[in-house]
Amino acid sequence: MAKNKTFVLSTEDINSKNIIIKTAGIILVDFLKNPRMFIDHIISSKGVAGKWLNVRVEDNRLLGDALFYTKNPDVAEIADKVENDFISGASIGGIPIEWHIEEINGVEIVVVTKFYLIEVSITAIPSNKSCLMLFDENHNMIEDWTFSFFKKDFEFKNHKPQKNNMDFKEVGKMLGLSETATEQEVKDALSSAKTAQANLESFKAQQEQAQKAKALKLVDDAIAENRLDANRKATLLKLAETDFALFEDTLSLLPKPVSLSDRLKTGGGSGGKRSDENSSWTYLDWEEKDPKGLQLMHNENPEQFEKLYQKEFGISVDDDFAKVKIGEAVKNKK
Repeated sequence: MAKNKTFVLSTEDINSKNIIIKTAGIILVDFLKNPRMFIDHIISSKGVAGKWLNVRVEDNRLLGDALFYTKNPDVAEIADKVENDFISGASIGGIPIEWHIEEINGVEIVVVTKFYLIEVSITAIPSNKSCLMLFDENHNMIEDWTFSFFKKDFEFKNHKPQKNNMDFKEVGKMLGLSETATEQEVKDALSSAKTAQANLESFKAQQEQAQKAKALKLVDDAIAENRLDANRKATLLKLAETDFALFEDTLSLLPKPVSLSDRLKTGGGSGGKRSDENSSWTYLDWEEKDPKGLQLMHNENPEQFEKLYQKEFGISVDDDFAKVKIGEAVKNKK
């Protein structure tokens, strides 16, 4: 007698109770630790008819090889019926964890996307409701369950079954269409909405790119104008990403550098220009109190500088420098 006949334990076909079990969602981990076989979901220690070997998934089907405990005469009879093809069906039992309801060909179908497998039984008529035996979360078998079990009679923690499809008229209302809108008009409106959304996303992306380019130019211009240290470029560009208006305000507040000639015209600092405050300063006073202003006076107002120098040292600037050069030359010659 064959001991390892392969059975189809579960498929993704719609069963007689309008239920689909997604094969990829069947949780096998705990079942494989103890893959006991029962007859017609009668679960007891004495009712163990054998075990399932080589449980596997092929072509979206759950398969397993049956090894019968033939020392039990009743099981031996079942095994003989299997061997001679009088029995060829198997049925899974477990807990539905996640599901939703779909409408297929006008019929509501429960699609179970996660199913905790507890046991697999040999059964003579797998097409009836016994091909799916349900248990509650405490692993107690649920007797005489119906389709409504999935819709309202049973909920797990943090789980509320939801219907996937929505009436097209409800969608039409959400889109601002009239109550008499046809299904095609709703589909066309949805398509237009998707196109508009895509165009909006594209426009936003273009705006972001344009803004980034503008920010980069403004920062580079500020660096070229010596209003911004190049080391702060990355910081300013980061600010432009988070708050562009603040970025523009910050750049606008950075002062432009003032040239020497502008300083003389506007009187920035002393500018080497005499005022009521420094009108009585001697050359040495200028050196001590405003050396930059003294240098600026030398460059921009040489006549004033010459008068100040002669008054301090009794000699012109050029003659004094000439004497220094002669002295250095004599010193070097010696």
